[in-house]
Amino acid sequence: PGLVAARALNGRGCLVEVNSETDFVARNAEFQRFVRDLVDAALRNYASLTAPQRDAGGAALVQGDALKALDLQGTLVTDAALALSAHVGERIDVRRCALVEGALVSAYAHNGADGAGTAAGVVVACVLFFPVFVRSCICSMALRFSTQVALDGGDDDLGRQLAMHCVAARPLAIDVDGLPPSLLDAERVILEAQLADSDKPDEVVEKILKGKLNKFAQERALLTQVHVVDGKKPVQKVLK
Repeated sequence: PGLVAARALNGRGCLVEVNSETDFVARNAEFQRFVRDLVDAALRNYASLTAPQRDAGGAALVQGDALKALDLQGTLVTDAALALSAHVGERIDVRRCALVEGALVSAYAHNGADGAGTAAGVVVACVLFFPVFVRSCICSMALRFSTQVALDGGDDDLGRQLAMHCVAARPLAIDVDGLPPSLLDAERVILEAQLADSDKPDEVVEKILKGKLNKFAQERALLTQVHVVDGKKPVQKVLK
């Protein structure tokens, strides 16, 4: 249980995760205020937090220890977390933070707990950032699932719609080539078992298998998924 808060400002975006022991505390106003203040503090310290670790797309995943050393309105985050823990009667864990930068960055939190970009609980911990060329996609953050995508170009509406798409469709990679080979290998084994009793010629079975495997891959890669807002075009055509 816990919260994920998102902020986007001046071409930079931040996603912060703070865990509690129960959903009851995650709905506590003081806890939510702490998470919102923390994401703002992380954005203010963007340069120092991201300098040590950036991926090829310019995004950075920062662990809790670095966040705990930040100043939070005159108090260290670690001290503020301890005080909050004493107030709510549960252990508060400042878990991690993801930051991204781009020409345009938009933030979207699905089912925000307070209308300010905070997503509660394990059901909807999905937050996305967008800075129209997709250059990074991270699918490992938040309580259960989140994605970050950085864009070069586009506008706020495009970014928000793409964020909504990713919350709904949960892409595993930007394009088919970025999907884990192990995922495709596992699906091939399943498909081979399904087609094992076919009376069709081997070459026909192989063609069917390749078609099904290609469809499976396209449905899990961002650019080839059907855009959930448009409903007809794949994401890559919506971006053009």
